[in-house]
Amino acid sequence: MKAEKVIVVVGRSPTYKKVRCRDFLPGLVSNQSPDKSRTASLINITHRDTGVAILNYVPVGALSDVKTRLQKENWSLSLGEIFHSNNHREAVEGTIEYMANQDSSKKQEKRIADDLEGRVQPASGSRWGYKRDVTTPEFFIEAKTSDASSVSIVEKDLRFLKQQAYQQGKIPVYIVELRGESVAVLPKEEVYPQYIETTTLVGVRGTKSFPINAKMLTLVETEVAEVSVLSGRYLIMNYTRFLEIAKGET
Repeated sequence: MKAEKVIVVVGRSPTYKKVRCRDFLPGLVSNQSPDKSRTASLINITHRDTGVAILNYVPVGALSDVKTRLQKENWSLSLGEIFHSNNHREAVEGTIEYMANQDSSKKQEKRIADDLEGRVQPASGSRWGYKRDVTTPEFFIEAKTSDASSVSIVEKDLRFLKQQAYQQGKIPVYIVELRGESVAVLPKEEVYPQYIETTTLVGVRGTKSFPINAKMLTLVETEVAEVSVLSGRYLIMNYTRFLEIAKGET
């Protein structure tokens, strides 16, 4: 695709620079950020007619997903129409939140891999093949992070994770990080009784799903919760306790 030159507005006190860009969507172009303090792998999405950046510092690897999220709206409108449109604002805000979550997820996966001396799976999360997020010689791990007040764990996801883990002779673990605090969910039969005999197992209702919320995070600070779902019984424990068990430190 032929590169063009446009004027891009950057920062609170705009500086105007001519930069090469490429067509991104009707009404939008993509260009490397004129901010030289940033890495060249970060891209701005810019309003073609005015040169105003709609999104700043988009990772190259996220461009395809960003395009999918933005293409539902008409960006060929005037800048004023776009800025006064609730739909356009929600599209931009939703895309920013998506990129922030992606960044948080990658940091979470790396942290888990480092804690367990495992490795982050490339292209994890793809529905085709489902490589999962982190693997170690012993564990097959799905990781989820959220800034929401509650996350629902769906039974069919646990069942799918268990099937894949057992096919590889590994223990399935679902790790959820909620506002900086983490819990691990794993089949009860995979934990030796002596590792949890000093705690009280607290029953949690949940046939098809169950929540991880502030109440649960507080509960597992001192106890281990047990939930019975269609695919079996699972333990929910504080992430620190899970690491102790995983490393045989209890």
